[in-house]
Amino acid sequence: MARPFKCPYCKSPETVSKGVRRNKTVGARRVRRCKACGRKFTPRNQ
Repeated sequence: MARPFKCPYCKSPETVSKGVRRNKTVGARRVRRCKACGRKFTPRNQ
């Protein structure tokens, strides 16, 4: 089983998927939200 994504702000492993962000250079990136601090982020190792 894969390791869970950790929040880069509070280092909590409690994150949930919140959709997709698209841009021209990278394409589609998954957006995750931290349950502990509530901030959204895109994991670096996708």
